[in-house]
Amino acid sequence: MNAIEEMGNPFSDDSSDLVTLHTNVIMPEKVVDAIKTAEEMGAEQYQAFTEVEGLAGQPVDTPLSDIKIIDGAALVHTLNPKRSGVMVKTFQDYSEHIFLPHIARQLQCVKRLDVVWDVYTAGNIKSYARECRGSGDALRVAPSTKLPINWKTFLRVDSNKTGLFNFLACKLKSFSVPNCKLLITTYEDRVLSNPQSDVSQLEPCTQDGADGRVFLHAAHQVRVGVNYIVICNWCI
Repeated sequence: MNAIEEMGNPFSDDSSDLVTLHTNVIMPEKVVDAIKTAEEMGAEQYQAFTEVEGLAGQPVDTPLSDIKIIDGAALVHTLNPKRSGVMVKTFQDYSEHIFLPHIARQLQCVKRLDVVWDVYTAGNIKSYARECRGSGDALRVAPSTKLPINWKTFLRVDSNKTGLFNFLACKLKSFSVPNCKLLITTYEDRVLSNPQSDVSQLEPCTQDGADGRVFLHAAHQVRVGVNYIVICNWCI
């Protein structure tokens, strides 16, 4: 209360000054101008970028990449069923109403979508780090299994993630892919394609982490002449 009384209420002042709330310091005119013109500056920078890259004039829905590679482990961390706004009770519900609709949206703007998953090997450094962070209860992932109450705690258990990743990879394999699109997913050390295509140069894969697999898939596409690749990893 003493600090509030000393600094005063910034919202009761009619001044047009820009004030830092925690210090009550008035920002210089240069900072104020930058904030006021941020939207305009962003639009100008975007226009300049599209002209340099040769993208100006393209419609919004024009695919700007040939392939998108997604870190599946990072994706399921962001697709928390409790925060989705969709009523889901089982892993089947999760795949049908949250995961696969997201995949369908990602496929709209690319010719090919790769989803790569982590593989958890006992005794490696990452496994030790996860053990130090604590763990939760093991849960068998099956279509009729009820979703865990705490999604984050569920994903702390390596066997839970392995079961979930394999379950979702199988869903991707049987997913109805639009014409002229290709969906690729890893499944442990194997690679599955939907529809069927030659993935012999991508499997078997000895990389445990999805981050390493992402770049293997990207390098493979560069070698076959792909020009634009987007890599998505939401763990930032």
